[in-house]
Amino acid sequence: KFAGDSKTFDTVAGQYRRILEVSRQPSAANDYALIYAFAKIQDPTSVVRESEFATAAKTGAYGETVKAAVTKVVNGETLTAKQRSDFISAARNAYAAQERQWLNTVAAPYHQQAKDYGLNWKNIWRDYRVKGGSESAEAKPKKTVKFGDL
Repeated sequence: KFAGDSKTFDTVAGQYRRILEVSRQPSAANDYALIYAFAKIQDPTSVVRESEFATAAKTGAYGETVKAAVTKVVNGETLTAKQRSDFISAARNAYAAQERQWLNTVAAPYHQQAKDYGLNWKNIWRDYRVKGGSESAEAKPKKTVKFGDL
């Protein structure tokens, strides 16, 4: 049940990891992967396949910024350093919000339930978070469950 309730956050975390990885070596192909992963973070339950993504993005389905970026990358150009940085920053903030929500609405209640039943939390818990993933000043939560609390 914990894994099922964590599915959306697991998808977001996986796409954010992908963004961090592909952004290390800028290229048109990696920029395309970055934009696709960004769109999946925005709508983690979407069923749009990567092969269908460019068509959807060109219609403006993901907003004008994504539309312009996809058009540029599909034409063989790379994103500018600023564009890439903006996507990474926006993805980091979206990831941080999802992380807070998952910790507070999924992980913490399961932790409490395990405690109430005298179960070993480490046998239930899987940490889906990206290590160092939400470490930006604008992404810091005011109050959240801390990893040490779980």
